[in-house]
Amino acid sequence: MRPVANPDSQPPEILTVTCPTCHERFRVYLALELQSVACTYCATKLNIPSQKQVEKQHYTATNHPRPMVEEYAVAQPSVTAPPEPINGMSRAEMKALAASQALLSVTVECLTCHERIRAHAGPEPGRAACTFCGAMVDVLDQKTIAGRQPQEVASQCRDQIGEYAAGAPVATLPLRPGGVFDKLGEIRREVAPPPPRWTFFSGVFTFPWRRDVVVRWALMTVGFTALIVVSLVIKGLFSGLSGMAGGVAMAFFLMPIIWISVMTFSYAAACGLCVLEGTTAGLDRIEAWPDPLWKEWMSQMIYLGWIGAIPFAVGYGISQLAALAGARADLVFPEVLFVLYPVALMSALEANSVWVPLTLPILESLVRAWWCWLLFFLLTRLVAAGLTMIFVYSVISGNISLLLVLGPLLAAATLIYFRLLGRLGWRITANERSGAGSRASRNAQ
Repeated sequence: MRPVANPDSQPPEILTVTCPTCHERFRVYLALELQSVACTYCATKLNIPSQKQVEKQHYTATNHPRPMVEEYAVAQPSVTAPPEPINGMSRAEMKALAASQALLSVTVECLTCHERIRAHAGPEPGRAACTFCGAMVDVLDQKTIAGRQPQEVASQCRDQIGEYAAGAPVATLPLRPGGVFDKLGEIRREVAPPPPRWTFFSGVFTFPWRRDVVVRWALMTVGFTALIVVSLVIKGLFSGLSGMAGGVAMAFFLMPIIWISVMTFSYAAACGLCVLEGTTAGLDRIEAWPDPLWKEWMSQMIYLGWIGAIPFAVGYGISQLAALAGARADLVFPEVLFVLYPVALMSALEANSVWVPLTLPILESLVRAWWCWLLFFLLTRLVAAGLTMIFVYSVISGNISLLLVLGPLLAAATLIYFRLLGRLGWRITANERSGAGSRASRNAQ
């Protein structure tokens, strides 16, 4: 075979080179002589072959042997030579002898790889090689194969075989209710509770002492009471000690009062948000209470504190302006914060974002449901005024036991405040739903 060059292939004029040091790929123009080129990245010197060397390598790589031209033709039929005549045998005997010597094609199975192969059975037993694994397979002679005739299988009657039929269904026992797994398998459907008869009074002021709430009220009571007790201890130490002794006592009680404050206020914030969301959704019984994870309580406390940042700033600014006008800033600031904080909290919940201090639906509710807001502020003001009066009277009279009563009262006031705010949110959303339903009915008509 003679190599033949590909006329369409041309040698390259630009060579792509890979640097063996940094593996940078760059292109180099070929020259008539050998050249040394620096890498474009690491400046390593590379030897570049000449143009003639590249052409020689190119033609060597692109030359291919000429394919062999072959032709297909039908082979001549093979003619079996007639058997040689034997003295004393007739033509019929010679044909019978030729037929007995003819090869018989059979299919056998290899015992090694179970390949099925074709073999020729002769007058004598022989062996054939497997076409797959090369193992030798025994091939029977023609006489033995001819004696193995297939047997006919006689059909049997239906009575001997039998037949399939569908029997009577098996009786199943009725299910009987009972057992813990049957109770767990029941599908429970929550029934919407009836609306409260009085929005801001029915089940509000007795809410902290209900069976499903009293445990949370008790935990909050323990926290607030412990906070009051530690504060009274610190006050007593400061009144009896001075100088270095007072500083040591303050340092000793500083960490406990911080931890008690954080745990109490964070748990109160988590319970308050659960009460607010459940009551706003129209539920009388709060099912989703906070999990016993203080880290999640911390996030709820930070959430409520962040929402109060803008009302706090606005209240401080208004109090300073009031101080310039001659009013008392220490009285104006809590009043403004008391009014703006629930508005900001309801707006954040309605917008589902802590960055929105006021939304249009809450602003419209201040006009449309003004009596609801007025009643909410009136009731919460009465609760706050009662706590303030107890605190002031206990301080003036010096009755320490009366201060201890503030612990359970603060816990109850927290739950009542969020219950009232939830009823306010429920009333606002109920008005919106009724307004939307009436508009839809008018449009349908």
